[in-house]
Amino acid sequence: MALTILNKIDITQISQYLSLVDVGKSGLFGKRLDQELPYKIYMERYGPDWKAGYEFQQQIQEPSEGLTDAVNYSYALCGAYNLKALYILKNGVNGGNVVINPVTQAIQSPIMITSANFADATHWNGDNNYGIVIQAYYVLQVFADSLNQRFLIQGQQWERTLQGIEITIPGFDATVDDYTFYIYISA
Repeated sequence: MALTILNKIDITQISQYLSLVDVGKSGLFGKRLDQELPYKIYMERYGPDWKAGYEFQQQIQEPSEGLTDAVNYSYALCGAYNLKALYILKNGVNGGNVVINPVTQAIQSPIMITSANFADATHWNGDNNYGIVIQAYYVLQVFADSLNQRFLIQGQQWERTLQGIEITIPGFDATVDDYTFYIYISA
């Protein structure tokens, strides 16, 4: 299957998340991974992602050479994650369950939250429509569906709180505007 520019962009977005999960799981004594890889992928895919959207809106039939080169570079940066991301892309896998040990507990992931679930303008304290209690030891990833459909960067755009998250994007106010987020949970 020949991959299109848009396929490669989708694969880099998924690979970014997969690498972020692996980095989160690596911990102090886990596999030694490039701790900056998710951020490198994000930085290298962000420009081509925007440029592809622009060219698509302008109805340009053939992608520019610069766009093709940039997408190929960000795709290559994903390395081993490309195949898993391609599988997810082709099979429409959209989340799953997380099993927490020693007590086995199935948790739906991702969970959707909206502005209505926020406790105040910037804090989400775990309130969700699925009845899932957000534990302090869960690793969370935040996908902003209504903010250019991208994963937010922890430490820059959001912070983890004991029971949820705080959005730190300047001007963000869940009490004024309607937002939709997907929270990915891993243990």
